[in-house]
Amino acid sequence: MSLGESDKKKGNINNGVEIYLDLYKALQIGDWNAAKDFLNRHPHAISAKFTYKDKTALHVAAEAGHVHIVEELVKLMPEENLEIKDYRGCTALVRVACRGNYRMAKFGNK
Repeated sequence: MSLGESDKKKGNINNGVEIYLDLYKALQIGDWNAAKDFLNRHPHAISAKFTYKDKTALHVAAEAGHVHIVEELVKLMPEENLEIKDYRGCTALVRVACRGNYRMAKFGNK
């Protein structure tokens, strides 16, 4: 099943069937090269909510503790994307700051 035009415009890459596991796996294991390759092929994925908990690439990388990937994602995304919230209403950077990872949270200050 391919993405509908409305899904593409919203940046939603999970239309109920399609989940981008390659990006998720790359973010989980800290493979920036694989994540960047995926984002080059699918630029809308930088701001898409693609897990069942409405997490973005930034949420996934931050929760996995990959500082280098968080830094690279923040460089790539427009500032307003830093405000994207998960199912609990938290931005990725708020979630890591609450866990005490201030090094990652500082990247949110572009």
